[in-house]
Amino acid sequence: MKKILFLNPPPFEGINVIREGRCMQRTGAWTSVWAPVSLATTAAVVREAGFEPMIVDCSVEDMDEAGLSALISSWQPDLVVINTATPSIDSDIAVSSLAKAAYPGTKTLAMGIHPSALPESCFEMDAGLDMVVRGEPEYTIRDDCILGFPGETETTMQQTIDFSKFLKLEYVQFYGDVANFARMVKDFLTWV
Repeated sequence: MKKILFLNPPPFEGINVIREGRCMQRTGAWTSVWAPVSLATTAAVVREAGFEPMIVDCSVEDMDEAGLSALISSWQPDLVVINTATPSIDSDIAVSSLAKAAYPGTKTLAMGIHPSALPESCFEMDAGLDMVVRGEPEYTIRDDCILGFPGETETTMQQTIDFSKFLKLEYVQFYGDVANFARMVKDFLTWV
């Protein structure tokens, strides 16, 4: 069973940040901590599809980068889904490289308003970032990022990611004949 870590990153410069939808703010005396609803709903969707999700809210759990690195190293997720906010986007996206250093076998994905609006800038921030989700994450993550093509292997999934990066695609969304797109990727990779 594939393991997916849904993550609210560690505090930004020691400040806890709420990363939920359009509510992006620092926590403080006049604000409350919001539950990571988007992470929970997406985790529920992938659990129903047969995957093993784990939700970690580093702000609530008072987990720093060292604690997160230890968790990723021991649990070894196949995918780390990083919830982001514009005020903390640099440190949020940097979690991609932290995750890959802790467990090189993982793939990383950023979600939130910032990756939806400015996906290219997110890829430029950290070479460890593999994917972004534009728009609502629940079914996009399940269908396009995890399930992939029918019969897809880890190798062919990595080839698709590499192909998308080579073409500088900000995201890949498939309409119509998925098998035809898979053949086009295979033909291109053979040509390269």
